[in-house]
Amino acid sequence: MKRKSIDINEFAKYEDQYVALSQDSTKIVASGKTIKDLHKKLEKIKAKDVIIDYIFPLNASLSPVCQ
Repeated sequence: MKRKSIDINEFAKYEDQYVALSQDSTKIVASGKTIKDLHKKLEKIKAKDVIIDYIFPLNASLSPVCQ
């Protein structure tokens, strides 16, 4: 059985932001530019048991560029 997941294009909308995912990682519950912003939104909607992650800018390099 194939596991449902979030479309990669959906993540592009949240680049350079913190996101809260549902426990099964099938839905983005909230997002914020800073972790503090995200925390405030989660408190406001009383979200619990979420997975917090950061979506890097799409043009970012995660390792040093060797020349």
